Amino acid sequence: IQKMISLRKQYAALGGNQLEWVETDNPAVLAYLRGQGDEAILVLNNLSEHVQVAHIPAEYQTSGQNLFE
Repeated sequence: IQKMISLRKQYAALGGNQLEWVETDNPAVLAYLRGQGDEAILVLNNLSEHVQVAHIPAEYQTSGQNLFE
């Protein structure tokens, strides 16, 4: 939880007021885009206990990084 709090303080988008749901074609994967100004973060949540595969629409496929690594 401390890591999540730290990330929220570091990235304005995680505390922003913009939220857009993203379709993944997998009901076990919840995806949404959080934003604030010019900053946006795509958040993926695996709602299953198993590894999942999810389709991310092309408009959301940009370079990025895993914030939990």
